[in-house]
Amino acid sequence: MTSAGPGRPRARPSVRRRSTGHEEILGAAAEPLTGHGDATTSTRAVIGAAGICPSSLHRRFTAR
Repeated sequence: MTSAGPGRPRARPSVRRRSTGHEEILGAAAEPLTGHGDATTSTRAVIGAAGICPSSLHRRFTAR
């Protein structure tokens, strides 16, 4: 445990999560898109392949 000064010690230092960029999401989406085609690939398939939450996808890509 680390101590940040007076008060209760922290269990671990806070870690900033790395943002997934457009290129990484598109790269992850390539597999379901090539397997099923763009007309039948669901948003959930892209989210699952990229390992992100739905809001992250919609924040970066406002249109299909």
